[in-house]
Amino acid sequence: MVKKLYRTLIYPALLLVALSIAGSSLFPQQSPPLAQAMHKISSHQIMQWVETLCCEEFAGRLGGTKGYDLSAQWVAGQLKQWNIQPAGDNDTYFQEFANPYTDVLPGSEVILHIPTKRGAVIKKHYQYQTDYFPGATSASGSVTAEVVYVGYGITAPELGFDEYKGLNVKGKLVMVEREVPVSPNDDPHVFDKWLPYSFHQYKVKNAEKHGAAGMIYNYHIANPNCAYLDNFQLTYVGQSVINDIFSGTGRSHSDTIERIKKTLRPRSFKTNKQMTVTNVTRHHADGKTSNVMGFLEGADPALKNETIILGAHLDHMGNSHELMPGANDNAVGTAGVLEIARVLATCCTESTIRFLWCNEEHWPWTSKTAAQNAKSRGDDIVAVFNLDGI
Repeated sequence: MVKKLYRTLIYPALLLVALSIAGSSLFPQQSPPLAQAMHKISSHQIMQWVETLCCEEFAGRLGGTKGYDLSAQWVAGQLKQWNIQPAGDNDTYFQEFANPYTDVLPGSEVILHIPTKRGAVIKKHYQYQTDYFPGATSASGSVTAEVVYVGYGITAPELGFDEYKGLNVKGKLVMVEREVPVSPNDDPHVFDKWLPYSFHQYKVKNAEKHGAAGMIYNYHIANPNCAYLDNFQLTYVGQSVINDIFSGTGRSHSDTIERIKKTLRPRSFKTNKQMTVTNVTRHHADGKTSNVMGFLEGADPALKNETIILGAHLDHMGNSHELMPGANDNAVGTAGVLEIARVLATCCTESTIRFLWCNEEHWPWTSKTAAQNAKSRGDDIVAVFNLDGI
């Protein structure tokens, strides 16, 4: 474990090497040798910052929460200490934007109702984390209903593919696969046509559009990157739940998936299984969060508009429903970029270096807003490096 951790922590040093070849004039001759700068990288310092970022005060750094704001202020404080200039809004280190978010509270449940020959019902309770995660963007509530399997949950008339056709899912729970039944490795042009149907947001909205009361998602992670829908239950489940839903239906889950992929024809069906899914949440529609941004201006007047962006996402899951401190995703990336910033602040660079700590869990495209920020300042972005789960 220790060896693995320290292999991970060499990445900031390797990135400094990459920076040295990203542009021919990044480091002027009068600056300290790059090798000397690399030796300033401290794995102990990175580890200390990872521990700080995972503290209870920062509460898992979910974008929009007080815990995230405190972590963003802490990062900005480090930049100010090293005389790295603010690059956010109104000469601050922060680029603010709307960010609705959902608190996930204790009390979630996933239960399979198993009828017996004598008319009784046995309730099988699944285990949090081992078998399922509550939907991080689910509404608060509980649904007990029949489960209907709808494959990838896609309605695409232009592709001749509708997995809800002929099914009445009103008030029921739909079980949905992640991604789409085609791969970019097969034919990128074909995959591009299917891509819009791969997003989590599409799948839940399509389920609600067809009248479903909730969705059981074959995606066993805690994930806030999805749409929030009033009165709609969303639960992420693992293979144990999937196996139980398919058990006794005369169908194999793996075989069903293969048939869909091979024929590109729906294999939807009523499972005749009844389940209860419960989520306890609190939604904040007016939530706001911010990227953290700073820069070191290049020393050469002719080259300082050449910009290299170094980034990592600062946010994580918050509570779902237990604290998720996010050490590997992405405290270590955040700390790695911080250490690079600390070291580069001691060097003299001809090109401009911009540092970015963004929100990725909710909004993967917030790095684009940072790039637009750099463009608006007239920067010529020549390279972007991102550290995520290093």
